[in-house]
Amino acid sequence: SVVTSYHALQANCVEQLENLVECQEEMLEYVKHWDQVVTSRVCAELRYVKKLQSAWLSYEMKVESLKASVAKKQTKNKPVDLSKVTRNETKLRRTRKEYNNNVIRNTVLIEEITLRGWKDLIPLILKLLKYDVEVAKQNASLVDPLKALQDEIESVCSRFDMSDDVILNGRLQQLLEEDAIDFARPEDMEDIGAIEAYTVCPTIGSVSSSGEDHQVGKTTPPPQDAVGAGAAATGGGRSDAMTDDEDPLMDSPDKQPIGNEDEKKENGE
Repeated sequence: SVVTSYHALQANCVEQLENLVECQEEMLEYVKHWDQVVTSRVCAELRYVKKLQSAWLSYEMKVESLKASVAKKQTKNKPVDLSKVTRNETKLRRTRKEYNNNVIRNTVLIEEITLRGWKDLIPLILKLLKYDVEVAKQNASLVDPLKALQDEIESVCSRFDMSDDVILNGRLQQLLEEDAIDFARPEDMEDIGAIEAYTVCPTIGSVSSSGEDHQVGKTTPPPQDAVGAGAAATGGGRSDAMTDDEDPLMDSPDKQPIGNEDEKKENGE
């Protein structure tokens, strides 16, 4: 059926979309990983540079202090040991050089992350393009089946003589306000005349369709709604002006409504 076909198309579409969710998760995972790598590397390098700077300043102050001590001893003609000064000057030069090298490396690293960060976007862009290609393929594969399904629905509408207004806007206003006989198709009303059941129950203890017991000689009147519908469909039935006295069904003694005999017994008649 049309509904089954449409449901199958939708189910296939949902299944393919679930596969595309994995592609989205891969893209998000790449962005998160990039952020973690950049943040951890830059922060670690900056902390190391700051540590080298502190060491540089420490050795510089220590060398200056040692030189001042040596100069003070020389003014007093005391023996001086310059090995300690030489050793700390060597450490100072090494620390200053390492600091400068790390500052240069960090500058290049930050420029790579910022000025040439577009290179890190290439994998993400390729993943996005792959995702868009898959979505485009899926949409393209649905065009022909959906168009065929649309044509089938229009054919069903034509077969049931549905107007353009009903097709576009529905028939809710008709259902709300109009008489169903006015807009129902004649072929859909052919079986309405079959609502002539609910007549005499011929045997004692027989049970009607409603499950109630009936006695011999009593009849079950058809439901008023069923009589009205059958009369309207067949063009027959009592007119609105006809009373119970004029109804030929009521002229026969054995066609009286249920309950007349019980009422007579209760009244002592």
